[in-house]
Amino acid sequence: MLDLPSVRGNPFDNRPIEASRAHDLVGRQKILHRWKDHILSGSPRMILLVGESGSGRTSMINTISSQTPKKYIGQFLSDDDDQVRTVLHEIVTHFGSFQPIPTMNQLSQKLVSILDEEKGPLPLIALDYPFRAIDINIFLSRISPILLRLRAMIIVTITESQLLELDLELKEMFDEPDRIPSFTKKEIQEMVNNRMRIKSKEKWNINSKILESIHSSTGGNPRDVIKILKCLVDEKRELGLDGTLENLMAWQNQTSPSTESKAVSFPSTIEGNKVEIIPIINSEASSIEDLIEEDDDFIDDEEPLDMWEEAEEEEEE
Repeated sequence: MLDLPSVRGNPFDNRPIEASRAHDLVGRQKILHRWKDHILSGSPRMILLVGESGSGRTSMINTISSQTPKKYIGQFLSDDDDQVRTVLHEIVTHFGSFQPIPTMNQLSQKLVSILDEEKGPLPLIALDYPFRAIDINIFLSRISPILLRLRAMIIVTITESQLLELDLELKEMFDEPDRIPSFTKKEIQEMVNNRMRIKSKEKWNINSKILESIHSSTGGNPRDVIKILKCLVDEKRELGLDGTLENLMAWQNQTSPSTESKAVSFPSTIEGNKVEIIPIINSEASSIEDLIEEDDDFIDDEEPLDMWEEAEEEEEE
């Protein structure tokens, strides 16, 4: 039933997609096309990227960073009393100023002048901090007025709950939030095709019942989808992880055909060699349209010159 072709190892892991693997990202092309246009046309923006844990926020940041030579991606935040000053100092240093700057006013002025001198594509400044690392409303209230002055593409990743914490005046400094859609079943298969290129000469066309179960039990959350696929491959290769397929199909049998709810997480607990699937039910996940048409030829894992070139040509036609 699994019909897994021969593989040279497990192609599924939970690492975020880096800029060098930008072509592996699926289901996010609509947002990325818009961001790319802002960067290349030199149109400064302040964007809130909204997504829950495991939705692929970091992968999207890493992917768009491939479109500009100047970038700062903040993913670690110290416990300093003045986190805003620390972040601004890191950004100024990253873009080339190593002189001590004593005051916040001088720091912000220096950053503005550095970025105003830049030519070509907009620099990227992305703040992608863990959910619990900051008080998001206080942090953004202090740093956003400075970020608003910069000739740069500013992207801040937050969760839906953090978005609700923001004051209306603060939200109005940003563009309309970009929300990360969950995977559709078609996008899950597309992601599988991308990953399998690395470890196999054959495609893995997932059984429709298995695909439906994966989508239903995870709600299309990318991290949870990959977690299940990784366990399925390990089980098939007899690496000591048993019960994933059995429990996945049991989940499908427990879900009535009329059920429209989806699970947003798919945690697993391992007792001995047995995997127990514990679904958590939530409202139906949203989907994204206008996908780039999948190439029928299954080739080696090579990055194209422009990961969105084909899609743009189709749009022009």
